[in-house]
Amino acid sequence: MSRLQIINLSVGAAALAFAFALAGCTPQSDLQQLNQNEFTLRGMIASDRQQIDALQQQIKRQNDEITELKHGASGAGGDASSLGDKVAKLETEVSALQAGMAATPGAVPPPVGDAAGAPLGAVASNSPAP
Repeated sequence: MSRLQIINLSVGAAALAFAFALAGCTPQSDLQQLNQNEFTLRGMIASDRQQIDALQQQIKRQNDEITELKHGASGAGGDASSLGDKVAKLETEVSALQAGMAATPGAVPPPVGDAAGAPLGAVASNSPAP
């Protein structure tokens, strides 16, 4: 049981016991006042319970956001160095290809394509090249 449920039961039980104890020796208006006070307390408890639930949901969302930010920050740093390494490798390959083309007089440069050498937009096939 949560603390609010225990408090709610305690307040309700105390109010009910108090009402029964005073029922024989108190005027009707006092009983009505006790009932009104109990009703007010129950409303306050319900309102507090709703606020606590809303705060718990907010905390959960913020914890999720913090987790995402932590993963994003560590992932972005790793990706940046990985991307830098890939760019450096590609630059080295392009330089080697350019040097090889410059050494071969009259060579026709290959068509612009993707990393596998296929022209952009071409469909890859498993058949050997002619």
